[in-house]
Amino acid sequence: MSYLNVVIQGYMHRFGSVGVNAFFETTDGWDAPILHDRAAPIYPHHQVLSASDQDLVDRHMAQLPTVVKQLEQTRLTRERLLGWYSVLFGKNASGQHKRHASKHHAP
Repeated sequence: MSYLNVVIQGYMHRFGSVGVNAFFETTDGWDAPILHDRAAPIYPHHQVLSASDQDLVDRHMAQLPTVVKQLEQTRLTRERLLGWYSVLFGKNASGQHKRHASKHHAP
């Protein structure tokens, strides 16, 4: 949910409530479960949402077939999720880019 919160916050800032409505109406895949991680965000670029922005997301989510799960309701661990985000986004748990050893050598 921390990723979705950032997306919706951006849509609200850029396009207003019309854009947020369009995002929810035109996005597919709402049948997949979403992890409720606001209290301890997994997404490395998470943002703190205002109460009204949280309410906006929650109202839209309540109208969708999506199942929102707490971490304890899954077989996942926070460490495993952080590892996946690191692979997907090339960042470590603190949100900093991972340093990769260069495969290229100076001549």
